[in-house]
Amino acid sequence: MDDKQKSHLIERIERSIHYMISSLNEETSPSLEEIAGAAAISKFHFHRVYRLVTGETCTETLRRLRLAQGATHLLRPNATITDAAFEAGYATSQAFAKALKTALSVSASDLKADPEKLSNAIGYLGTPAAPMAAEPSPLLSVEVASLEPFDIIVKRHVGDPATENSVYEALFEAIGDFENLRAILGFPYDDPRFEKIDDCVVDCAIGTLKAPDSIPTGMTLKDSPSGLFLSTNYTGSYDEMGPITDALYSAALSMRFIELDDTPMFIHYQDDPEEIAEEALRATVYLPFKMKENHEV
Repeated sequence: MDDKQKSHLIERIERSIHYMISSLNEETSPSLEEIAGAAAISKFHFHRVYRLVTGETCTETLRRLRLAQGATHLLRPNATITDAAFEAGYATSQAFAKALKTALSVSASDLKADPEKLSNAIGYLGTPAAPMAAEPSPLLSVEVASLEPFDIIVKRHVGDPATENSVYEALFEAIGDFENLRAILGFPYDDPRFEKIDDCVVDCAIGTLKAPDSIPTGMTLKDSPSGLFLSTNYTGSYDEMGPITDALYSAALSMRFIELDDTPMFIHYQDDPEEIAEEALRATVYLPFKMKENHEV
């Protein structure tokens, strides 16, 4: 990634951070879609791009900024920890003090008693975990793929990704005949390494050669993603694909003439974990992109 690209990306991420700062006094936190909109980055990719650039999630940034706002309030001579807690959006002083202690390993009362330590803490809380952490892996092999659409049956799963198997079993039943299987796909919208497991959303999908006559309740028949994609092959546990996905995003961010398209990334699973050893499982990760104006593939 050259300096111009890096500067442009950081500028967009900074816009999202300024948006979060402007929302600190609101009753509700901004949605991921709203924060992504401030950065002009697709909601499907923003959370991954943001974490690669800053080294933390949006949730962690909001928590850090709220703590910084509360700690700044403690600089006032007559401010109490309760005042600072309310300023930071915490319901109780105990909750604020606990969050501050977790983040800084020092109590709120100790910070209040030491202005220099408090100022240093505010500076620390105002800084992202790892500015501009996104750098492509030199070992990653990336190809450009042009995909045509085909029928897929989709069922959403919310919760621990380890429990997705039951969803795929239901999808297999829906296609009726195993010979009708074209592909097994997954559209992970969240990253279980950094999000609450119970809140993780993934669209499980089965590609078919011929769409069934009827679709069970809770499932949807649609076209598979099509267009241009960056792709990379992977071998190993399907539960450990976070790093390869990060590497593909980093590679995309380093490419001067492309930008991420407004459709989700997805994974093509090529093996059955019940039949193939975990270390030998194969998959391909696809990341949608479009060419910037005046450039061609």
